[in-house]
Amino acid sequence: MKVTYKWLQEFVDIPWLPEELAEKLTLSGSEVESIDPVPPLFKNVVVGQIKKVESHPNTTNLKVCTVDLGKKVEKIVCGAPNVEIGQCVPVGLPDSILPSGQEIQVAKIRGVSSYGMICSEFELGLSDVADIIMVLPPKKCEPGCQFDPGNVTDDTVFDIFINPNRPDCMSVRGIAREIAALSGNPLRDIPIELPPAQKLPENSFSVEIEDIEKCPRYCGAIITGVRVKPSPYTIQQRLHAVGIRPISNIVDATNYCLAEWGHPLHPFDLERLHGSRIIIKTAVNWQEFTTLDNMTRTLNEEVLLICDNDEAVAIGGIMGGLNSEIQQDTTDIFLESAYFQPKNILRSAKYLGLSTEASRRFERGMDPNFCMEALKRTCALILRISPGQLHRPFFDIYPKRISSHYVSLRTKRLNAVLGTDFSKKIIEYTLSKLEIKAELKKEGFRLKIPTFRHDLTREIDLVEEVARINGLDKVQPKQSAEILLRNVANPRIRAAAKMRTIMTELGFVEVYNYSMIDIRLKEIFHDRGEPIALKNPISPELSLMRPSLIPGLLQVARYNKNRDVDNMRIFELDKVYAKNFMQKEDKSEAYFLAGVVLGHRVVPSWDGQNLPCDIFTVKGIVESFFRKISLDIIEIISYDSLFLEQAVYIAVNGRRIGAFGKYRNESLITAFDEPVFIFELDTEEIVNHLQKERYYSPYSKFPPAKRNLAFVIPDSLTVQEAVNSIKEIGGSLLKSVTVEDVYKGNPVPEDSRSVRMSFKFYTHDRSLLDDEVEKIIHKIIQEIRKRYNINIRL
Repeated sequence: MKVTYKWLQEFVDIPWLPEELAEKLTLSGSEVESIDPVPPLFKNVVVGQIKKVESHPNTTNLKVCTVDLGKKVEKIVCGAPNVEIGQCVPVGLPDSILPSGQEIQVAKIRGVSSYGMICSEFELGLSDVADIIMVLPPKKCEPGCQFDPGNVTDDTVFDIFINPNRPDCMSVRGIAREIAALSGNPLRDIPIELPPAQKLPENSFSVEIEDIEKCPRYCGAIITGVRVKPSPYTIQQRLHAVGIRPISNIVDATNYCLAEWGHPLHPFDLERLHGSRIIIKTAVNWQEFTTLDNMTRTLNEEVLLICDNDEAVAIGGIMGGLNSEIQQDTTDIFLESAYFQPKNILRSAKYLGLSTEASRRFERGMDPNFCMEALKRTCALILRISPGQLHRPFFDIYPKRISSHYVSLRTKRLNAVLGTDFSKKIIEYTLSKLEIKAELKKEGFRLKIPTFRHDLTREIDLVEEVARINGLDKVQPKQSAEILLRNVANPRIRAAAKMRTIMTELGFVEVYNYSMIDIRLKEIFHDRGEPIALKNPISPELSLMRPSLIPGLLQVARYNKNRDVDNMRIFELDKVYAKNFMQKEDKSEAYFLAGVVLGHRVVPSWDGQNLPCDIFTVKGIVESFFRKISLDIIEIISYDSLFLEQAVYIAVNGRRIGAFGKYRNESLITAFDEPVFIFELDTEEIVNHLQKERYYSPYSKFPPAKRNLAFVIPDSLTVQEAVNSIKEIGGSLLKSVTVEDVYKGNPVPEDSRSVRMSFKFYTHDRSLLDDEVEKIIHKIIQEIRKRYNINIRL
C-alpha cells in the first residue's frame, strides 16, 4: 500500500524526516519497503514561456509561437485565441502522451514545423475547457521545469507492506494513527462539510438486504445533477502517487476516500437502476454477470450480488457491473457504502479469480461502524468537485449492530512478558493513542476494542501493542538469575541424532519402514523373545510386530534394485519388539540400528576400481562407526545364523550387542541375485556410552617407535582374539596394533595363516628407548606363543 508524506501530514504533525519515519514505521510493524519521490502525473510535459507570437504564413487561424523551454527555444504552432507574449504555459514535448491519449510528435502544420504542443486544461485531463490554452501564474514560470500545477510532486511516497491482520492500516488515516501513537502528537479529525440536502419523496427509492449474514450493513445516498468531468489536478496527482488511475471526478472521489479512509465505496448511475430499488442477495449457480472490466463471469451461490429490481448491477465488495457504470452523460448517482462478511468476500474473490482494491480490504475486515461516515465524507467530496444536489435521508440498513468487544489486560502480566516496569499511566496513554479506551481495574484494565481492530482478541495482543508503540528497542535487558540447569534432554534422542550423523558421514541414507513384518518370519528371530502378533492385521505381510529392522531394509533394497539402483547403503534407526526381549522380563521393545550394503565399494570409474562389497566392507563400516563414538569393540566372533552367512557377532564390555554378515538369500523371503551384507546393533550400550563424560588428550610431542611382526596364527583362532591379547600384553605404551597383511600358502602350514602386524609405541612425557620397546616386543612374542601356540614367521 502507498501513502505520501504530505497527505499524512494533513492528519498528524510528523516530527521526523521521511527516512526517519520509514524506520519508525518498520520497527512498529508496518514495514516500509521503499521510499521514492512522487512520480509526475504528466511525463515529458514542461513549463514554457512564450517569447514571440507570429501569424502563420499559410492560414489566418493559427499562430507560430517562439517558446523558451529552458535548455532551448523552439517554434510551436498554436490555434488558441488567448495565446500572448510572456505567458507561461504547459508544453507537451515530442514523445509525450497526454491523459487524453494524444501522442505528441514533431510535426509540420500547414508547412511550418511545430516542436510539441501548447496544452489546454482539457488535453491535460484537468477540466473540460478545450478551446483555450492553460495559462500558469507568473510565480510558477520557470521555463524547462516539470509541469506540476499543484506543486504536489514535491513529496515522498512510501510503499508499505501491511500484514493481512491489519486492514486498519490500509489507508492514509490508518498510517497516520500509527504515527500519532509513535510520536505522541494528536491525530487530527477532518470535519465533514455537507451542503444542504433536499428531502426524497417517500417510497421513491428503497434498499433491502436478503442475506444479512453476508451483508450485515448497507448504506447509500442519492446525488442528482452531477457533471462527470476530470478531477482537480491535486486529486488526480494524489491518486496517481498511491497507484490508483484517475478516471473521472465521481469515481475518483470514491477512490480518494478508499485511499484516505480505507473504506471502499461504489457509485451507480441512478438512471440505469431499474425500479428505484436496491436488493442485496446471493447469486444462483451458473449465473453470468459482466463486470466493469467487460469480462463475463460465471457465479456460484456463494457470490453476493447488488441488484436492482430487474438484474444484478454489481458483485458486492468486489467489482461493479458494466450495466450501471458511471458514464460521461451520467447526471444522477446512487452511492454505496457497505460492510460485507470477510470470509464470503475471500471465497468469492478466489472463485472468480478477481482481486481488487475493494476485495483486498473487505476480505481482511473493514469497520462496520464507519460505513455512514465514509458515505458522508465521499458525498462532501463529490459535491466539492462537481455541481449536484444531495438528497436525504441517507439509507442505512443495519439489522444487527456489531459492537465493540472487551479484553482484560493485567499490568503485572504485561511487564512479566516484556521484562519492563511500565506503569498503568503509560499503558493507558499508549493504548489511548490507538483509540483503545481503558477502564481501570484492580489488576489492570478492561479495554474496549474499536471495531476496526479485528486482530485484538487476547491479552497477549494488547501486550504486543504496548511493546511495539513504546519501541522494542527501549526494552532494557536484565541480568537473569544465574541458575545452572541440568541438561534434561532425553539421552536417547541425543544419541540417536549422533548415530544418524555418523551413518550419514559413512555414506548411508536413512529409510523409514512400517513396524510390522510378514508372519512367515515368526520363527527366524525366536532368539530375541516371543513374537508379538497383531490381533486384527490389515494383511498377512503386516501382521507381526518386527523383532528386527533387517526384513524391512531388505524390502527397500529390493524395491530400489528393481529400479536400477545398483549401489546402496541404507540404514534405519528405530524400535523392534518382542515379549521378554533378549530374555529380559518385562521388556518388550528395544532401539536398534541396522544397515544394508550392496553393490560396489565405490562408484565405478574409468580407472577400473570396481571392487564389489564383501564381508570386510561391512566389517570396516561397523568398526568405523564404533571408532567415531570412541567405543572399543572387545570381541568379534563367528557364529551360526539362520539368515546370515559368514555371521559375526559383536560384543562390548562382555555383552553381545549386534551382528553383521552376508545375507543368506531368501532366508527372510526377499531374494537378490548378488551378495548383500547387513548389520544390526542394539543401541542400549551405545546410548549409555554416549552419556559418559569424555576426555581428550593431545597427540604426543615425542616420536613413536614402530615395529613389525608376522605371526603364524591357527585357523581356529580369530585374528581379533590375537590382537586383543597382544594389546593386553603390550600394556599402556602400546598404542595401536594394525593388521597389514594376511598370507596363506607355502611355507605356512595348511591349518594356519601368516598375519603381519605393525605396532606403535609412544608416551606423552618422553621419547622411548629402544631397550624399552624391545623388552615389550619380547614379552609379546613369549606370551602369545604360550597362550595360543603362535610362532613368529621370520
